[in-house]
Amino acid sequence: MKVSEISNRALMFREEILQAKLKLNKPEFWYPYSTLSNFEHLENLLGKDSDLLSEITADGPVLDIGGADGDLAFFLNTLGFSVTALEHAPTNHNGLEGMKLLNKHFGSPLDIKEADLDAGGTIEGNYSLVYLLGVLYHLKNHQNILRKKELYSSL
Repeated sequence: MKVSEISNRALMFREEILQAKLKLNKPEFWYPYSTLSNFEHLENLLGKDSDLLSEITADGPVLDIGGADGDLAFFLNTLGFSVTALEHAPTNHNGLEGMKLLNKHFGSPLDIKEADLDAGGTIEGNYSLVYLLGVLYHLKNHQNILRKKELYSSL
């Protein structure tokens, strides 16, 4: 699937997930920023006709680290990808309750895992693609996650 098609679908799904969120809880409960707009940036970076994302993810599941309410993870599920979402409830905008509500709402096979990467939490599994959007600047020592040998050996 071309990046331009993924980007267009992300825009449509952004409206769908917004409506689901408003149905499930008041607006201030939800993480206020759109993670799905990142596909517009990928389209600009890779080119509209690139199918690099599909090629990369063809061999395995996707990991979304620090995905807030899970917008990106749920969207990737709609594209048929197997997705694991990794979050830390104490630092999550709504204590991870939003992602759990949406998982139930969508009846999604989203695998939700919790880990504190600042305290040495590890990531298990093998993934074809890892999203780490807007997370590094929240970590006390972002170099730790970038240098963790066990993190990269499992990815």
